[in-house]
Amino acid sequence: MPDEEFIEAYTQGRIPRRVFVRRLVVGGLSLAAAMAYGSALAPGAAAATLANAAENRPRRHHNHHNHHSHEDWSRDR
Repeated sequence: MPDEEFIEAYTQGRIPRRVFVRRLVVGGLSLAAAMAYGSALAPGAAAATLANAAENRPRRHHNHHNHHSHEDWSRDR
C-alpha cells in the first residue's frame, strides 16, 4: 500500500494505531516521532483539536459602553 493510502487508511480508522506506528518505525522514523504522528493524525484528532481550540479561545466582551469609539481614539491622537 503506497504511503498516501496508508495514511488515509489510518486517518479513516481502517488500520489501528499500533500498525500505523510500527510501520513508521520500521520505515526509519523514531518511536517518539511515530507516536506524535499517530496522535496528530488519529481519526477524530482534527475535530477534537478544533473543538478544544474553540473552547479555550479567549472570550470577547461585547459591552461597548466602557470602550472608546474609533472617533474618540483618532481625536485623542
